[in-house]
Amino acid sequence: MTSGHVLELLSLPTMHPQCGDALLEQCALSLIVRLSIDPTRLAKGMMSREVSVNWLATPDGVELCEERIVSWVGASAGREDALVQWPVGVSSQRQTEDAAIAVTALLLHNLACAEIVKVLRIGSGGDYLVQLAGDAGLAQAESSGIRSDPTGSESKSVLNKKKAQVLKKCDSGFASVTTFLHTKSVSVHSYLHQVRRAVGGDQPKKIKKARRR
Repeated sequence: MTSGHVLELLSLPTMHPQCGDALLEQCALSLIVRLSIDPTRLAKGMMSREVSVNWLATPDGVELCEERIVSWVGASAGREDALVQWPVGVSSQRQTEDAAIAVTALLLHNLACAEIVKVLRIGSGGDYLVQLAGDAGLAQAESSGIRSDPTGSESKSVLNKKKAQVLKKCDSGFASVTTFLHTKSVSVHSYLHQVRRAVGGDQPKKIKKARRR
């Protein structure tokens, strides 16, 4: 198991220059809530949390167990009142999904050297279009969050669904599932799997345009 690097939430704009500011605005408070308030409350003053990551860099490769530390130092500055209201003013599902998006964005940059370019329309396959490292082209990334998974089975099931979803409309991409209370421990766990269409496999489905009458 690899010891963890510290991933700073405030670094999202640097990691993803084309949309990082928007991701930070959308997801920061939800991530802070999910990592430090609910479902596990941390001691006052703690500003970071360890995340266990199962990282699959290639579909036919070996799944690596990584440890990363997510830090939110300074991310709630000036928004303290909003943070207090967040658990009651924002739906639980929205908190979980937005928190998971933040984790996905941090891991995509750190592990896959990928940059989120833009959000995709619903029905496009994944959630985001991402630029791969170097000149490797574009791919899609799909993110999902689970507040609590006592057995770990839901996380694996959702991961498999998200991997299939990404490949509906593209040849390669990433599927990420983050669980904020994984199994009976108090750990935070995330999957990040790269997926690729098998040679000779079904081609991505094209959206048919309605004919004009």
